[in-house]
Amino acid sequence: MRITARQLIYTYVALVILEGAIRKWLLPGGLGALVAIARDPIALYLVWYGWRRGIFVPSWLRQLWLLTAFCMAAAGLLSLLDSTIPLTVFVFGLRTNLLHFPLVLIIPGLLNVNDFQQLLKRLLALALPIALLMVWQQRSPLSAWINTSAIEGVGQIVAGVDTIRPPGPFSFITGVAEYFALINAIIIGSFFDRRLGIPWITYGVLSTILAVSVSGSRLMAAMVLIVWVGSLGLRLLRKLRPPRVRTVKIFVIIFAALLPLLVFTPLGGLALDGWESTSNRFDVANTHDGGFLNRFLRIIAVPDSVLWDTPLFGYGLGLGTNFGARAVSGSVGFALSEAEMPRILLESGVLVGSLFLFLRLTFVTSVFSKAWRALGQSNQLPMSLCFANITVAVVGQIARPTSMGFVVLSLGFSLAASRFALIKSTPNQHQLSA
Repeated sequence: MRITARQLIYTYVALVILEGAIRKWLLPGGLGALVAIARDPIALYLVWYGWRRGIFVPSWLRQLWLLTAFCMAAAGLLSLLDSTIPLTVFVFGLRTNLLHFPLVLIIPGLLNVNDFQQLLKRLLALALPIALLMVWQQRSPLSAWINTSAIEGVGQIVAGVDTIRPPGPFSFITGVAEYFALINAIIIGSFFDRRLGIPWITYGVLSTILAVSVSGSRLMAAMVLIVWVGSLGLRLLRKLRPPRVRTVKIFVIIFAALLPLLVFTPLGGLALDGWESTSNRFDVANTHDGGFLNRFLRIIAVPDSVLWDTPLFGYGLGLGTNFGARAVSGSVGFALSEAEMPRILLESGVLVGSLFLFLRLTFVTSVFSKAWRALGQSNQLPMSLCFANITVAVVGQIARPTSMGFVVLSLGFSLAASRFALIKSTPNQHQLSA
C-alpha cells in the first residue's frame, strides 16, 4: 500500500505526541534514543517531496534556509579540523538546527481543510487524558514507573521534596507545556471563529485548568498565558469589532458549564490539591531567582565572553546538544550552555550562529505577517496558533526533539489556517496531490 505525504504528516504529529511515552515506557535505554530521531526520515522525505512539487515556498525564504545550511555546514566542518569531536556530532547538529524548519512551509501545502480540522480536533481530544496522566504522575512517588525518565541516568525535574513536575506522555515538563500552549491556541481560535462547539471549548479549558494546577511549572503557566495575552492583545490592537451578543452568551455558557464540573466532580478537588503544591513551587522559585521575568532575561542574555572569546567557526556544530555532550564526555548535560542563544553562537561562531538565529526569526516573522493579515479579516485562529510556542521558535531549545516538533506544528498550522482562508474554502480547493 502506497503511503501518501499527508499520511506521513499524520505520523509526524503522532510521533511528536508519543515519542516520549515510547522512550520512557516501551523502549527504554538505547533503543529509545532512536525514537528521538524517528521523525527525521519523515522530515527528510517531506522536504524533498515539497521541493520537487514546488511547495517549499516562498523562494526567498527557501534560499535563506539554503544559505544558512551552507554556512553552518562549512563552519562546522572547519571547526572539526582542529578538534577531536566525532563527525557524527556534526551531522546531528546540522540535522537538529536545519532539517525540520522547512516543514513549517511545506506542511500547509500538503494538507486539505478536512485534514487540518481533524488534526486540531484529535490534538484537543487528548487534552483531558494527558491532564489526568499528569495528576497520576504528580501524586505518585519519584521512584514510580509512571515517573520514569526518557534519558538513562537522568531523573524527572522535581517540583518539591517528593513530587515531580509531571510531563504527561512527554519526556519532560517542557513537552507538556508546549502541548497545552498549542491546545489553548486552538481553544481561542475556535471561540472567536466559532469553529468548534461549546462542549469542545469547555473540555479544552477544563483540561488546561487541571494540567496547569498540577504542573508545578512556571514555564507551563507562562506559555499558556502568552497565548491568551498575545491573542487577545493583538485582537484589540487590530481594533476588531467588539464581541457580538452571541459571542458573549457563548462565554457565559462555557463558564456556567465549567463551574459545576469543578465544584461537583472530583476534577475540582484534584485541581485545588495540585494548585497548592504548584503555588508553593512558584513561591520558592520566585524567591530563588527573582521571578520568571528575571529568569527569562537571563536565558536570552548573551555573555560578553561568548561574543568576544568564541572561535570564528565555533567549538563544533552539535557539541551543545545532549547527543554531543554524551559523545564527547560520556554523560548527558550542557557542554556549552543551557541557554539556546549562547549555545548556537558557541557551536557555530558568532557570525554563522547569528545568521541561524536570524533565519529562525524570519520564519516566525513570515508566519506572523500572514496571521496578522488574517486577523484583520476577523480570523483569530492563525494568530493564536502563531503565538503557541513562539518563544520556543525564536529563542527556545530546539535541540529537544519534542520542542522542535511543536514549533513545526504551531507555525505550520498557523500558516495552514491563513492559506486555507481560515477553513472557509471548500475542502478540496487547496488540496495538492500527495
